[in-house]
Amino acid sequence: MTIKVIASDMDGTFLDDKGSYDKERFSQILDAMAARDMHFVVASGNSMSRLKPMFAETFDRLHFVAENGGQVVSYGKLLCQEFMAFNDVEKLLRYFNYDLLDKPTIFNGAKSAYILSGTKLHFGKEMITEEEQAAMEASIQRLNRLEDLEDDFIKITMLLSPEESNRVSEDFNRNFDGNLVAVPSGFGAIDFIQKGMHKAWGLKQLLNHWDLNEANVMAFGDGDNDIELLRMASHSYAMENASPALLQVADQVAPHHKDQGQGVLTILEDYLGLY
Repeated sequence: MTIKVIASDMDGTFLDDKGSYDKERFSQILDAMAARDMHFVVASGNSMSRLKPMFAETFDRLHFVAENGGQVVSYGKLLCQEFMAFNDVEKLLRYFNYDLLDKPTIFNGAKSAYILSGTKLHFGKEMITEEEQAAMEASIQRLNRLEDLEDDFIKITMLLSPEESNRVSEDFNRNFDGNLVAVPSGFGAIDFIQKGMHKAWGLKQLLNHWDLNEANVMAFGDGDNDIELLRMASHSYAMENASPALLQVADQVAPHHKDQGQGVLTILEDYLGLY
């Protein structure tokens, strides 16, 4: 069946090792896709507050499955979003004994993002540019006590070392008794999301909106939080730098995201005949 939807993860997949991409090449790809009545979906664990500036020049031409499926935006308009039950947020806080100062944790809510005062955020250069990090930190509200959290939450992100993130995720998924699951999203980040809520769920909302199905999808990813997305796509690519679990799921392997040609752009140019 004809490919009508391209869905791509961002960090470690679409973005290069500086957290950027070739905007001119991408614009040409979007032009070729528009001529074929195709859609490009940014499928990311990131929030819209980070993704929108990243695609400022092409925002109204794109669709977004943000917050690992918790928020879906189409042509600049919110299509749907799902919130955690607050008792699950409270259970998570109790699970970590409200002690998250040494485990930098961002609570992504409907009104704002929140973090405990005194927390130091450390992002790898591959995750975010210095300018984006400064803008992100400026937008986050800092709380003296986690008990003061009052909002509807889409996703909770913890930033650790890659080794620690795997251990914390495994322990959480083994011992937590609520309706949340911990998913490593790359570079030491853990996304705590609702069970059954993932990028494939968010993309399904868009497919239903367009009267399309999984056979119309080509997808790219690199992390464990892309597993459901690649499983649903009829054409799936794991990056050369992908996790072992994702490499087992994907049909094909795309060039490393650090490569000069930027793997996703190269695959799409070849598919669309842009040479």
